This record gives sequence, structure tokens and C-alpha cells, in this order.
Amino acid sequence: MPGQHPYVKGQYRSGFSKQICVKNYNPKEIIKAITMLNNSSGRKMTKFEKPVISRTPSVQGIWTPFLDISDQQWDIEVVKK
Repeated sequence: MPGQHPYVKGQYRSGFSKQICVKNYNPKEIIKAITMLNNSSGRKMTKFEKPVISRTPSVQGIWTPFLDISDQQWDIEVVKK
């Protein structure tokens, strides 16, 4: 349409829709925008007001690249109460 910027619009089954202006985009950037619309849900981003607090703390610990335990054997024991 004359006088309007070109855009790509994604309409989702959930009823949401999202559009991206593709003015001055080259064909690769347009394909990237279409792929991004295809991989998203269409919902708007919402900010969490409060931090997430868990009643059960994680027992996994912090991962570091120095934890190379893939070659170790682990004994698994099932405990029934």
C-alpha cells in the first residue's frame, strides 16, 4: 500500500498477533524476522514484580566448567519409607 511501511504480521492460534516493521530490511533480515515470529508465542513480555521464591532449595549446586564428572560411575540406591 502506498504511504505505509512494509511489515510482517504473525497471527497465532491463541488469538494473539504480533507485527514487525521490515522497512530497510534486506531479504535475509526479513527471513530472520519471519522465523522469529514463527518461533514465538505472540504474547507480550511481562515483568515479574516479585522474585521467585522456592520452598524447596535447589540441591543441584552451581555448575562450573571444572565439574567434569561425565566419566565417573555413580551408585544409585532406592530407599523406600
